[in-house]
Amino acid sequence: RHPRFFRTQTSQMPDLSPSLPAAHQLTTFSYTPEHVQEFTDSALRYYVDPPPGANLSYGFERWV
Repeated sequence: RHPRFFRTQTSQMPDLSPSLPAAHQLTTFSYTPEHVQEFTDSALRYYVDPPPGANLSYGFERWV
């Protein structure tokens, strides 16, 4: 133990994490069968919600 350093209990440390507002949807886009991007909601009909209880963070640390 070094005399100049001391340990502070984590429960005594202030919370320094930034408080961020909830995310808002900015826009949607779709691709036509000819692979042309268009700013419509036409592709949303193919969206499928993930299964209940799915871990949406799984594998994230490998890609970041």
